[in-house]
Amino acid sequence: MVNIRIIEVAESTNTSLSQLLQNEQLPSGFMLLAKNQTHGRGQKGNIWESLQGENITATLLLKPQNLESADQFYLTMVVAIGIVDLLKGLAPEAQWSVKWPNDIYCADKKIAGILIENVIMGNDFGYCLAGIGLNVNQHKFLSDAPNPISLSMITGDIYDINTIAGQMSISILDRFSHLESGHTGKLRADYLNHLYLRGIPALFLYEGKTIKAEIQDVDIYGRLRLLRTDTREPIIAAFKEIKYLQ
Repeated sequence: MVNIRIIEVAESTNTSLSQLLQNEQLPSGFMLLAKNQTHGRGQKGNIWESLQGENITATLLLKPQNLESADQFYLTMVVAIGIVDLLKGLAPEAQWSVKWPNDIYCADKKIAGILIENVIMGNDFGYCLAGIGLNVNQHKFLSDAPNPISLSMITGDIYDINTIAGQMSISILDRFSHLESGHTGKLRADYLNHLYLRGIPALFLYEGKTIKAEIQDVDIYGRLRLLRTDTREPIIAAFKEIKYLQ
């Protein structure tokens, strides 16, 4: 059952849902969907551009029951692959991938971004706020983002935002149910199989230098594992320690 509350406007759906949780007992799987998000937040403090009523700007609440805090990157996998599952169903001929750690790409263009904010209580997992920006119907992007694309630009169709949001919720919660059942192997394999540029020599900025390396893996802590193409030196890099240059 889809559990979505639609609001007219929010500065950030992650912030708004966090505030709701201070006053309401909300179940796992609850989604807050804003028709207009004025200050959507992305990774590294970036602003997520979205024209009013044309895209999904939402936050999904997840409450894992058996997840240790050290394994929290599985939630990034759940949300990312859940979105990929949805998009593959809507545009099966397109080339979908996850750009580490949590952007969704169609070929070399970005269609969605995810902001995961976890609340940890000691060694126990509290809850996860999965903020999602998915470009659905927008065709003109005004920011200086280099490579945006929308679902409508790919397929030529126009979509009902509420319907797509509901389908996205179902898709992510299906992956979440697998995590709750302890089936992490397939989840991790699907994430790795959809990893952008995996196994392809590419340029990265690492420790202030441009290097060429191949993405090999992502460990359970969410760190990227690469192999330099010149020295064959292995590299393990956490988020913000390495940057794609292509």
